[in-house]
Amino acid sequence: MKHDKRRYVFIVKYNNKISARSYALFFKQMFGEIMMSKCSFKVIYDEKTWFVLRVSHMCLPYVRSATVIYGMLGDLYTLVVSGSIRGLIRSLESRSEGKIYVEQLRQVYRTQKRRFIQTQ
Repeated sequence: MKHDKRRYVFIVKYNNKISARSYALFFKQMFGEIMMSKCSFKVIYDEKTWFVLRVSHMCLPYVRSATVIYGMLGDLYTLVVSGSIRGLIRSLESRSEGKIYVEQLRQVYRTQKRRFIQTQ
């Protein structure tokens, strides 16, 4: 069985009225339910100023185009794309715009990881 390659997309919200759920609904309306299923589209984290999506690597162009089109111009911005959450953290550390989000993402990642381990 072939493993599906996934990518984690870190999206910054400049308009705090936007939620990851509304973005997911927009993506579904724009590309359809079949494309959303093919993309394995899932919201991983949703914070006040950013959110993280997990999608198939083949669907990155669709996610990026939906990010640009959604809302007013500049409301959302794709900052980093990586193959893992740890990779997202490393990429954010290396970028000057991303350093303000690193500690928040680390903290959320650690709490989610503990919660996952406790449920097993």
